[in-house]
Amino acid sequence: MTGSAETAPASLDFWAHTGVIDEVARGTNLGATGWADNTSYNFALSYTASLIEVAVNGTTELSYSIADNGGVAFTPGAFGLYNYSQDYVRYAGITEEAATVRLPTSLPLLLGGLGGFAVARWRKAG
Repeated sequence: MTGSAETAPASLDFWAHTGVIDEVARGTNLGATGWADNTSYNFALSYTASLIEVAVNGTTELSYSIADNGGVAFTPGAFGLYNYSQDYVRYAGITEEAATVRLPTSLPLLLGGLGGFAVARWRKAG
């Protein structure tokens, strides 16, 4: 969902997904169902400038890409937990971890090639 709770004129915007609130995607498997009573769920949110993914109990429920967003990159913002009509929901153990940045697999080959080129050139000049 997009929109601001601060600018929503009434809570009905949330219930009906209208007004300043816009539903942009829904969970693949759980998007049309409620949550089971007295059940724990594990959520994982992954955010980059080009992709937002949400997994529930290890299953990807939402994958929203830059293409889905009209080609516009995602800017830093906030993440909110929205229960819709579920009462007595508790959230616990929320943590934030920086994603690891993986080097492209071709980078070591490129660096090795450049190093070899530099050594060959040095030998030729010497």
